[in-house]
Amino acid sequence: MSRRPANREAFGGDGSLPRAALAWSLGAFLCSAAAVANAASTDATLSALSLKDRDGATVAYSPGFHTATTSYLSDAPARVDRITIEATRNDDGATVHYFDGDDQALTDADTVVDHFQFDLEVGANTIKVRVTAEDTVTTATYTLTVTRAVPMASPGAMLSNLDESNDAGIAVGTPADSPNVAFTQAIRFQTGSSERGYDLTSVKAVLANASAADGVRVRIFGARSNGTPY
Repeated sequence: MSRRPANREAFGGDGSLPRAALAWSLGAFLCSAAAVANAASTDATLSALSLKDRDGATVAYSPGFHTATTSYLSDAPARVDRITIEATRNDDGATVHYFDGDDQALTDADTVVDHFQFDLEVGANTIKVRVTAEDTVTTATYTLTVTRAVPMASPGAMLSNLDESNDAGIAVGTPADSPNVAFTQAIRFQTGSSERGYDLTSVKAVLANASAADGVRVRIFGARSNGTPY
């Protein structure tokens, strides 16, 4: 004589789960899956980091960027007084904030321009790029140390230190009434056995009243007696 299992009532006649129990199990599974899908990300990393000067030129740093590398060094020439930092989050839900070496919040130097603008002081500048994950708990900090070179003396200071008086020099440049016109001028120096009787041992060129966008090229060459260069 077969004996009916004691827990048979908990199942259907064929031993399967009742519909209500099956529906509950499926609902619990879906809720669990939804909770996992909606969990806040813990990704607090960057996928890219770039530095640029006012003209959009890249300011190099080392070592090359890697998500797991959090400390970088950069040397900027004296003319670079502001850099743009573009920090790309690896996860869109993360946020990025900027701090100085003392963990004081930094302010964007130009909120109109895209990304974060930072004005460089002469010497070492520490900028901390802090990434906070979507969960608002996980963080990572990428530290940039940008060293700006010491600017040369001002044109006025350089002129005052010249051995010669100012009236001994020859001024060249763009006419004041045509500031947008390209200007080129060749200056002839007679040397050696010329009638002036001196040797040219050095040339001092002082760039004054120029903007950072101006380009200057100086070429010194010897010339034949008819004035054509060697």
